[in-house]
Amino acid sequence: MPTHQHAKSKKPHAKPHKPSAKQTKPFAKPQKPHVKQKSSIPLLTVALLQEIRSLVETNNKSKQSTEMVICQIYKESSFNKNTGKGGNGAKGLMQLRKNAVAQLFQERYEKEHGTITKEHIKILKQVHKQGQDFHNSEQMFDAATNIRYGTEYLQSLIDKNGISAGYQKYRGNEEFDYYSKIKACAAQLKNNPNSLGPLIEMNEKKKQ
Repeated sequence: MPTHQHAKSKKPHAKPHKPSAKQTKPFAKPQKPHVKQKSSIPLLTVALLQEIRSLVETNNKSKQSTEMVICQIYKESSFNKNTGKGGNGAKGLMQLRKNAVAQLFQERYEKEHGTITKEHIKILKQVHKQGQDFHNSEQMFDAATNIRYGTEYLQSLIDKNGISAGYQKYRGNEEFDYYSKIKACAAQLKNNPNSLGPLIEMNEKKKQ
């Protein structure tokens, strides 16, 4: 009896893969490279110099000339009243430090009430705390206020130490011959009140 060979059933070929009906998400747009923030140092112009001069003439509490204070402000902050904002160090146009403001508050208190002795250490701490709180406030970045405090503190240092040493104590050990550089700048600025050259030249000497 003949046998019938059963043909092996062939599996149908797999259907070709159809692309998904769902649309694929577009690739994320490439991020723009990080752009550095522009320097906060204001552009030095004659108009800015005149603005600072007017502020100094109104708020200078020292015996130093307007030109001396202008040159010192430029050396300290490049006329940027917001220098030090967000930090706890030197602040404002004249870069006043916390201990300087605390000392100034003490001197003001003592002029009115007499020297604070060791027996009144609690009062001293309170007065210093007032100065420190003021340093932490936004008032430090008010241009007129900063100039008043800075020039008053400067004159106090000069009265105690002499002019050259007083200026140097204001600056600290950060820069040698601080007073001479400011004095040279002020002499040139006095001869040409709207010249920007003396300020630029003074700051170039800082790098030497």
